[in-house]
Amino acid sequence: MELPPTAGPCFKVVTAPTLEDSESDGTPSDGGGSLPGVQDPSRPDKALERARHVGWILMGRQLVATVAFSTFEYRRFALSTDFGAYSQAWWKIAHGQLDPTSTVLATAFWKNDAEFVMWPLSLLAQLDPHPVVLLWIQDLAVVATELVAFGWIIDVTGRSSARLPAPGTTALTVGAAVVVVLNPWVYETIAFDFHTEVLAALFVVLIGRDLWRGRTRRLWWWVVPGLLCSVMSGLYLIGVGISGLVAGRSTRRTGIVLASWDSPGSFSSARWGPQGSAVA
Repeated sequence: MELPPTAGPCFKVVTAPTLEDSESDGTPSDGGGSLPGVQDPSRPDKALERARHVGWILMGRQLVATVAFSTFEYRRFALSTDFGAYSQAWWKIAHGQLDPTSTVLATAFWKNDAEFVMWPLSLLAQLDPHPVVLLWIQDLAVVATELVAFGWIIDVTGRSSARLPAPGTTALTVGAAVVVVLNPWVYETIAFDFHTEVLAALFVVLIGRDLWRGRTRRLWWWVVPGLLCSVMSGLYLIGVGISGLVAGRSTRRTGIVLASWDSPGSFSSARWGPQGSAVA
């Protein structure tokens, strides 16, 4: 006896859509579709690339402006005793006095917060013997810190770009770059002499970004030069270490090591000062 057509098996074979099918009806080949205006994660994020280029242009122009300002400030002698202390030590080390005494600070220079970074910086005097080089280095360090922080912002935004409209991603990232460039404390720092804490900030931000990205081996390359900048770097590392400790299991061990790396030296220096006398 033959079965009627309606009594056949109650299933059918479904074939996956081909590339031609998806192109003919305009739907994505995965069948999932996408929300209007939302970045497709399978495509290159052009919005972030545009925002990155805009940020680089802004910070590049900022570097030119800050170098010009520092040069003008130096030529007009609009600097104070802090710059005098650093420029004197820089000049003396460059001329072979490896344990210089600062007449400004009335002590051996290395006792001034253990700023041993001045010894390698003194090599630049062979290229240009004028102390304005210190101000240029500070300008470069400030903008480099901004670039690292901006790259970190792009990393965070990139992880969420699939859930954000492309115009929103561009506006958010470019807005962050504008805020960084227009930060008034950046220009206050540049205008106020030269300080090695600015160099330390660059290495600390590099450490924090590598810790966030899980590059726990590479970040140690930034620890030693960071500690050479100032004894205050140890306090900065404690902050980064605590952040890694509470961030999650993947960064907990590295965070503990960072937080304890220079804790005894930092706390004793903060308590007793660079010359062994109690700080009021």
